Amino acid sequence: MAESTNGEAGSTDGARCPWCSAELPPGVENCPSCKANLTSGADQAIPGLTAVDIDTLTRKTTQKRNRPVSWISGEVDDEPPPPEAGPGSLEPPPLEVRREMLRLEMAALAADLTAEAGSLAADEAIEAIERGDEAEARADIRAEIDAVEATEALVEADDVGSSASSPAESGGAAT
Repeated sequence: MAESTNGEAGSTDGARCPWCSAELPPGVENCPSCKANLTSGADQAIPGLTAVDIDTLTRKTTQKRNRPVSWISGEVDDEPPPPEAGPGSLEPPPLEVRREMLRLEMAALAADLTAEAGSLAADEAIEAIERGDEAEARADIRAEIDAVEATEALVEADDVGSSASSPAESGGAAT
């Protein structure tokens, strides 16, 4: 928008808003278009925006340094070191807990392998259907169902066996 001030037709010599560039009527304090304050507010000091906040500049901030920087600079940390770990806090878990962790790991592996076998059986069944061999597809699906049932039975038997042997191994009597 080129503005002409040499007296040509369509030229404007009026004031413009510094915020929205709208033409301003003479003597207004606020822009009629964007409502911006057009008067200089020298007495309106806004700390951090129109004036420097001296309190912020003079306030000393202490930033705690990390250990390597403190070690390099020679600054000594006045805080005591964290307490050492007590005896027994880093011992391995008891036998029952380790056995349960292994049982859960084996169950997860069995589930993963069963899912993989199921995926392969489904792929074979799809290929058999595409070849037109429905009997083979049914056999593949039946084999997958049998594998899932066998895995579930194995995991369930392991759950029953581990829960039945736990009280006797831990020295407790079943009541």
